[in-house]
Amino acid sequence: KPTGAYSDIYEELCLVCGGLDQESRAYLTGATRGLTGDTLNRFLLFSVSDYQKINQHLKSKFTRDELQRAGVISDEGNLLFYRHKVIIPFLSEGRIVYLRGRYLLNGNADTDGAKMLGLKGQTTKRLFNADRLADLEKGDKVYICEGEFDAMILDQQGFNAVGVLGTTNFNADDIELFKGLDVVLALDNDEAGERATNELAKMFLLKGQRVKSKQLPDGTKDITDYFTKL
Repeated sequence: KPTGAYSDIYEELCLVCGGLDQESRAYLTGATRGLTGDTLNRFLLFSVSDYQKINQHLKSKFTRDELQRAGVISDEGNLLFYRHKVIIPFLSEGRIVYLRGRYLLNGNADTDGAKMLGLKGQTTKRLFNADRLADLEKGDKVYICEGEFDAMILDQQGFNAVGVLGTTNFNADDIELFKGLDVVLALDNDEAGERATNELAKMFLLKGQRVKSKQLPDGTKDITDYFTKL
């Protein structure tokens, strides 16, 4: 299916949810995430708060088959985002083309399972905030970081940023999007982040493009941790 084939469904979900509930907003603007209301609005974040109502609304607007193909319901026919209720839209040319949910249950963001949940059966979009790249000119600086939240906080601080969802979701084709830009890798400050930095740097180099990497201070986990500690 072409990009945006299910945008109507994702956008309907966004509309019926009506933004963020108090619990989600408290988590996102709190000490661990440090995002402002403006940033949350700009990135269209919303939450699945009244699960039953939203589940029924989608089924009244679309067929079960359409909802399954879009990846928003389970094989049993229920909306996926029950525990992963903070929803992050991925945009392409202004349309919502993908969604990921962040685990948050009764105000608790910790889980033994997956913290992030993507759409069922839909190919994961490889870059978050990729639309930003279309606004940049040759020589402009852009940061590549890990995940959506780091990209959002960098944007909030006035930097151009996109988020990768792990190096396995970044391939050689994506490098074309960064042609002529001053690329800085700002991945997590741990062994896995260092490995990922080296892998990405090598991928860029093989395509004839040098990149820089941002060294975070000792004791700083990632970009979000860096800015929330300032």
